[in-house]
Amino acid sequence: MRGKTNASACTSLQANTLTLVISQALTETEQNLVRDGRQRPLVHRQISQVLDRVYPRLATLIEAKLGCYVGGSTVSIEPFTGNVRFMIELREAQQFYPVLQPLTACV
Repeated sequence: MRGKTNASACTSLQANTLTLVISQALTETEQNLVRDGRQRPLVHRQISQVLDRVYPRLATLIEAKLGCYVGGSTVSIEPFTGNVRFMIELREAQQFYPVLQPLTACV
């Protein structure tokens, strides 16, 4: 969505949380703004807005594939790596599927 060809992603499922880490998701300019500290809320808001656009489709897919309900989500930014961490709360997840925890997949 953001034109970052070198970005990669890892997804981890632990208990009631699905975590998506997008490595090197921030542009160099965004990383500089985040490191500065004063502009971090601006970059965080921008990344959150991007994720808000895909969230409805993502929530529907998660609920269908995992047989659970999607709760709230949080976004955090790692300023020195440029990674974005997107954590999604899963409700009633453990009663529908037995999974060896944690389960991680990367692309």
